[in-house]
This record gives sequence, C-alpha cells and structure tokens, in this order.
Amino acid sequence: MTALALALHILGAVVWVGGMFAIYVCLRPALGTLEPPQRLRLMRITFQKFFPWVWIAILLLLASGYWMFFTTFGGFAGAALHLHLMQLIGWLIIALFVWLFHGPWLAFKRTVDAEDWPSAGVRLNRIRQIIAVNLRPARRRHRRQWPLLALALSRTALMNQSSGLSMQFPGSPCNKARSAFLLPNQYG
Repeated sequence: MTALALALHILGAVVWVGGMFAIYVCLRPALGTLEPPQRLRLMRITFQKFFPWVWIAILLLLASGYWMFFTTFGGFAGAALHLHLMQLIGWLIIALFVWLFHGPWLAFKRTVDAEDWPSAGVRLNRIRQIIAVNLRPARRRHRRQWPLLALALSRTALMNQSSGLSMQFPGSPCNKARSAFLLPNQYG
C-alpha cells in the first residue's frame, strides 16, 4: 500500500507542478503572438481546464501523504522533522492556491466574461506574478542546487536502506557507505 500511496503522491505533484510549468514556461511565451482578447480568452479556458485537475491533485497529495505519514512513518510523534516541514510547506502551498483560486482567478474570469480587456490584463498579470514568485528562486539558484540535490538523494537512499524501506544487499556500495559514514560503531 505504501508503494501505491507514493505513486499517487508523485502523480499529484507531477500534475500540479507540471501544469504550472507548462502554463508559465511554454504557453505564456507562445501567447505573445495573439491579440489581447484572444490571449485572455485562451488563458481563461486554460485555467478553467487546469484548476479542477489541481483540486484533484491536492486531494491525492493529502490522502496519499497522510496515509504514508501514519502507516509508514509512525504518525506525528514518530515522524522526523523533515516530514513535519514538508507537511507545513504543503499546507502553505495549498493555502496559496486556494487564495489564488478564490481571489485573482475568479476576478480574472469575471473580467474576461465581461470583456473588460484592460482589467483582465491587469488580473492576468497578478496571477503571473504569483506563479513567477514561486518559480524564480529555483531558476536563479539552479546551478547551486544540483550538488545539494544529489547529496540529498544519496542521503535519502542510504537512510531508506538503513531503515529497511529498501532491500538489503550485503556487498552493495550503499551498505559500505552506510557502514563507513552513518553507523561506524556498529560495524567497526
């Protein structure tokens, strides 16, 4: 069941983050060739089709995340600090989306439906600014982040192996690294 929960969790994250990436990085620059009314109508339709998928992704992320939190990691008392931080960040992002949906998105939708193009452009720029704030820091620091990501992934793999979440292979490099760096007193 943990594997299914993890797969659903990853699927939810891919739909949400991948959709934001596609809209901001691919669709937005391509819209520059259209006239403002066409551009704004297309963005309205795109968001109208995308946001229900975000709500589904949120449900998947919450259900699968809390399933793993309680069944795999021992609940609130047994979970490590990084899991509590991940939960906090997740709730902050969900709150940001709920605000975006009920505030700027609905206002943008109303102005496009009323064909108030100057106001709709202002509202769309507000939505773009919110999405850009979330994407810019990662884009600026991407060169510094790759070594940290590699270190975090290797540490996670070693921790998973030492906690029994993955298969134990006595002669594997991970076991040798774990014995040399993580648990030296137990093996030496």
